[in-house]
Amino acid sequence: MGWKLVHHRDLGIIELILRGELTQKDFIDAASARVRAGKETGVNRFIINPLELVATRTQALDVVDIPSQVYERNHANPTSFVALLQAEGEEMRLLTRFYETAALNRGWKIRVFEQREAALTWLNGVQLTLPDQP
Repeated sequence: MGWKLVHHRDLGIIELILRGELTQKDFIDAASARVRAGKETGVNRFIINPLELVATRTQALDVVDIPSQVYERNHANPTSFVALLQAEGEEMRLLTRFYETAALNRGWKIRVFEQREAALTWLNGVQLTLPDQP
């Protein structure tokens, strides 16, 4: 498995760390696990950290459908905030921007950051809202 989840209880954030070469199934499994962990813990702030992720241009097609397939199918919390860390290299920039665009186009609150500290500052400063109560 080229990914792992870390629940930073002190920060109220779940971090998804991606490593190595991932297949479309790996990306889907990782995203599904992140959504499940958010539900189980009540956390709706996340960092996606492509630490040592090896990206190729073809992976853009592997990640573009995650917001529509995985988030919607698993009933992800629509009030979630996702900070996506930008890894080094042109291929990773392409992959990151492709994912960000796909998620934003589907209404998800996602933002790309060059530095982890900036991502944490943003996540800690967002206004957390609860879904409308009937």
